[in-house]
Amino acid sequence: LHERTCTVRDCPFFCGAAVREADLLRHIQEECAEAPVTCGFVDGGGDAGEVACHHTCRRAELDLHQRTCDFRPIPCEYCEQDVAQRRGAMHAGTCEQCPVECPNTCGAVLRRGEVRYHCYAECTEQTVPCVLRNFGCTARHLRAAAPDHERDNAGGHLALMAAAVEALQATSQEQSLQMTAMRSEMDAMRLAHARDTALMRAEVDAARSAHATEALTTQSELDSVREGMAESLEHTASAARSWSAHEADYARRMYAEFHVVRRLLDSQSHERFNETRELRLTLQTVSMKLQDDTDETRAKAIQVSARTREELAPALRAVQSEMVEVRASMVEDQFDHQTTFTRLSQEVDTLRAVIRGILSEATVDHFWPERRVVMANAHAGGHPRVTGEGGEQGGGSLGLAGRGAGAG
Repeated sequence: LHERTCTVRDCPFFCGAAVREADLLRHIQEECAEAPVTCGFVDGGGDAGEVACHHTCRRAELDLHQRTCDFRPIPCEYCEQDVAQRRGAMHAGTCEQCPVECPNTCGAVLRRGEVRYHCYAECTEQTVPCVLRNFGCTARHLRAAAPDHERDNAGGHLALMAAAVEALQATSQEQSLQMTAMRSEMDAMRLAHARDTALMRAEVDAARSAHATEALTTQSELDSVREGMAESLEHTASAARSWSAHEADYARRMYAEFHVVRRLLDSQSHERFNETRELRLTLQTVSMKLQDDTDETRAKAIQVSARTREELAPALRAVQSEMVEVRASMVEDQFDHQTTFTRLSQEVDTLRAVIRGILSEATVDHFWPERRVVMANAHAGGHPRVTGEGGEQGGGSLGLAGRGAGAG
């Protein structure tokens, strides 16, 4: 009965453990030393993506396997990144922090990730283009030889920069001519606008004066009509008191016609006033449009001038700075040339003095072979001595030289 109801079971992998049935699965997955397990190390840094170690062994042997597994992570000694044991050498060949020598054999040792910048900006053995490549120099040289190239080609560089300056000046002159043309066009447009505005104002003033004159004329006519009608009404009223009923009806009809004529004149005067007001509004609209066109033209000219100045300013500043550098280099070269020239001049003067002395001695030997005056060595303390044909009283070598010169 107990065996049928007992919940304790022996481990199915014969590890000797007896566990409750509810804990049997956990025991197999976490504790059983005889249960088969997989290594579990993953290499995720390869080109094929993540690759796992599928080695299967008893849990008791797992630690021993993981100590020698090719998939176990090992920190890189340079970048401290965990790398699988099987890719250690491969990683060392691509690690950005690994120290390497400069590929140009300049002797520098630096990190692999800094090689590109080193070759681009620092390496003295890197072949680089001339700093004046934008001005037409196509030479390429080692970075360490840049001063020699600049010194040896200072004249050519100066010519290239002069040509660039001339091109910039030509461009500047062309743009100045364009600006002058635009200013002329703006002035012409401004004059045309001013002329059109003056003409329209003159026309509006003429129309206003004409309408004012017509209004005054109409008002005077209306006043005269009113006066005449008033007089007529007064006369009609005075006569109506004595006239018959027929005459009274006639007077009323005349009064009605007077009101009709008055309303007609008032409507005409109102129409003239409306026309004058419409002309005034038209003039204001035209003036505002002309002002807007003038402002827009001025703004466009200012934008063109500012854009031209911005485009030319960096190039002019670069040319000025490079001209200053070239001028300083030329001053140094001129100083060196001047020193060399002074030294050579001194040597030439010394050589001329020596030749002049030799020529003078040769002249004396030629014209006076029997009376040669030979100066003794100044260090020996001697005095000038006269020698004959055989040179008995003078030095033997000097006498022989004198005879040879005389014979010649």
